[in-house]
Parts: sequence; structure tokens; C-alpha cells
Amino acid sequence: MATIDEVAASFASSLALLGDDVVDLSKMSGADTRRESQAYLLARPLTSKPFTAPDLQRHFKRVWVLNAAFTVQERAQKLFVIAFDLRKDRNKVLKGGPWYFQRAPVVIHDYDGLKSPTAIQMDELFLWVKIRNIPPALEVKHTIMNIASVAGRFLEWDDKLFKASGAVRVHVAHQIAKPFFLTETLKLAPGVIEEISFFFENLLGRCHDCGLIVHEHGTCQLAGKNAH
Repeated sequence: MATIDEVAASFASSLALLGDDVVDLSKMSGADTRRESQAYLLARPLTSKPFTAPDLQRHFKRVWVLNAAFTVQERAQKLFVIAFDLRKDRNKVLKGGPWYFQRAPVVIHDYDGLKSPTAIQMDELFLWVKIRNIPPALEVKHTIMNIASVAGRFLEWDDKLFKASGAVRVHVAHQIAKPFFLTETLKLAPGVIEEISFFFENLLGRCHDCGLIVHEHGTCQLAGKNAH
């Protein structure tokens, strides 16, 4: 039989449900239990064609070579939660992009499985970039990070590749709404101006006129003109 305290707590919860108060379930038995999946990603396919979560899962099951299973669940506003049984599979996907579905890019973001998916900004594409023409004396991490910021928000650099071959390769988050410029003339130090080239790995569909990979109205506003 329930104790007086349990009855009172149940009554208080019922009253809270009728009003605007937050019902606190965090202290109830099993509240700290989590599903078996170890890691998550949030995905937003930019295709304009209709599709379902099973379509997306079948596609990436063919594309990704993973060690364990994953599931795709649709959420609000065309957002999809991808749950991985292994964290290393999640990391492989997160760092292996960009990924595409129906010939359109898929925005993928790290996700803790707790926040509301709609609260996460899904406007960046994660990708690796090779940077060329940096003067040897300036090939230091601080300068490389500054140069990488031209290509996108700096995430990390491939230190192992740099030590092995001297090649500069960085992981950045590039905003979808901004063009992908392949060259930029940069002042790197007093009296040092260089044309730096950026090679975006696995970048598909870049418009030669405006540099974008997604056009807001389906057509380029600079078609026939050299934007950069």
C-alpha cells in the first residue's frame, strides 16, 4: 500500500500537470537509465525530393563501412537522429564527410541525445581541406589555424600527416550559405602576401559562378559570370 508521502507526491505531480509547473521526474527510479546506443549524430539532408528515414538508413548503410549497427529516426523539421552502437563509428562518420543523399549534401552535427534537435544550429558542413602555398617559415599551427578560418570554423588539423609529409590538412565547419572559394590572397605577415589555395575534399556540386553548393531558389544568381 502506498505511503502518505507517496500519495502526496503523486497528488502534487497531478496538480503540476494541470498547470505550468515543470514536473520533476529526474529523481524517480530509473531516471538515469539511457538507451544502449553509445553515440548520436543529427542529420539534415538538403535534398528537395521526398524521402523517409528508412530511405536514408538504406543509403548510408551502403555508403558507410561501419563495425556495428546504427538506426535513423525522423524528428521535427526534417531532422534525423542517427544512433550508433559504437562511438568509434560515430566519430568515423563525423570526420569522414561531407556526405550526400539524392545528390544533395547532408548537414551532420554532433549530438548528445538529450537536447531538442531543433535547438541545434544545422547550417555547417564538416569537411577536410588541404591548404597549399603557405611559406615554409609560416607553417606553424597558429598561422595554419588563422588561414583555415578563411575556409571555415577551425576544428582540428592533421598533425600526423604534417609531420610525415609536410602537407597541411585541416578539418573545418563551413557554413552552407557561404561560397567555397578555392583561392584567396592573404597577407600572412608584414610584407608577406600569398595566394593561398584550398582543396575541399569530397566537395560535390560547387557552382563555378558563385561558389555555393546549394542555391536558395534552385538557380545561380550569378550564372554566366565569374564570381571569384
